[in-house]
Amino acid sequence: MLKIKYIIIFLFLLPKAVLAADDDVGKIENVIGKAEFIVGKETMPVKRGDLIHPTDVIKTGENTIVKILFYDGADIILYEKTELKIKEYSVNLESEKKSLKGVFEDIKGKIRFFVKPDKTVQNDVKYKTNNAVMGIRGTGGFIVAPETGETQLVVTTGKVELSNPSQPDVIQEVSENQWGKIIGNEPPPPPEPVTPELIESLKVEIPEGFENPPPLENENKEEQQDDKNKQQGNLTPPPVVPPPAKEAAAKDKSDDADDSEYFRIGPTFSAGLFNFFSFGLESRLFHFLGLSANIGGIQNFNLKNYPQLSNRINNNNNNTPIQSTQADISHVEVRAVIYPFFGSFFLGAAYGNRKVDARIDACEYISTFGGTCIPLRAFLKINTTYVTPQFGWLYVSKSGLTLGTEIGVQIPVQSGSEDFSAQVLSQDQNQISAVYNSYAFYDFQRQVRDNIGDYFRSKALPFWNIIKIGWLF
Repeated sequence: MLKIKYIIIFLFLLPKAVLAADDDVGKIENVIGKAEFIVGKETMPVKRGDLIHPTDVIKTGENTIVKILFYDGADIILYEKTELKIKEYSVNLESEKKSLKGVFEDIKGKIRFFVKPDKTVQNDVKYKTNNAVMGIRGTGGFIVAPETGETQLVVTTGKVELSNPSQPDVIQEVSENQWGKIIGNEPPPPPEPVTPELIESLKVEIPEGFENPPPLENENKEEQQDDKNKQQGNLTPPPVVPPPAKEAAAKDKSDDADDSEYFRIGPTFSAGLFNFFSFGLESRLFHFLGLSANIGGIQNFNLKNYPQLSNRINNNNNNTPIQSTQADISHVEVRAVIYPFFGSFFLGAAYGNRKVDARIDACEYISTFGGTCIPLRAFLKINTTYVTPQFGWLYVSKSGLTLGTEIGVQIPVQSGSEDFSAQVLSQDQNQISAVYNSYAFYDFQRQVRDNIGDYFRSKALPFWNIIKIGWLF
């Protein structure tokens, strides 16, 4: 199992390793959340301390912030849901004519940039979105480029030349504490002063301590070891004494056995009653502990298929017979279980939230209109928090194939936000007025709110994931 994992990791990191042959120009100074390098069709997670190379493409996820620190002192901060491509970055500080040349393309989202001002260095740095080019020379600010086709530039220090590549002859110089914008293929209008309201709307706050993170643990250890070696005059690490052959073989075998179930994680899909269809992430730790999360639901489900709910619906009086009950039902839940026998059988509980968005169609008979059944429609939305004590069986093969089933009871613990409305589906104002003033219409609304609504607010429902299938790595 270990060998297979090492091979997968090697193949996954190979594209980045190839790029490492190029000279690195900076590093990931800090990261909060999830971000990734994009290399062709492959992606690799961004970690603090990763080296940055020309041609790198970095993309951040939700609630993520990444800081890139270049060796010349420049930096870029990528906020959430942002993508940036480093097309070129080269620094020449050795010759008489010192220079910095950088090109950042395909900017989507929001970034903060800073180019270190130095009169002895000729800066030529450009930031490009889909409709803007910004020439930077020793300055700082923010670039916001949503997918709506509008680019905003806020300059906090220095000056930036702003232009649209579709009309490159029109260039606006945006100075300190000014902002400019480009909409579509239009040239940039004259810049305007930055206001506190604009800065607040950009939402560019940096978490405390983010820009000055503590040194990485391995950096501290390397520095301490170097100091120790220098003090002892020993620059060569002591040799590693291998264990005896029998002990080493036994240890490898034990490691493989432990690794096969010590930590397994992977995607799953399940189908059943009454969570319907679910997609999740399942994990197993320390042989006996399981943690998982899933989302799912169903659309246009007939509520009469819920146990005992059909009786409540049919109890409605004959003056307003209910004709159909359709609902979109969704859930989000997390689960913790234990495997008491270190096998496939488990006991545990889930904690989740269920949303029911129901549409109930009925009609009302009014004698003054010749016995016509005037159509009615009610909408009911209910959020319910629940716990689900459960037991089940989950088998994970050595290859990773996962099969299981689970049974329990969903017990409501709290009913959250609720929304109800009813309407008459008629164009005749006399019919509408007659229905609104009738007791039958009032009773129809009460029946929906009380009979159907109370069912999801308070009734414990059976839960059975008939089949769960997945792959745990």
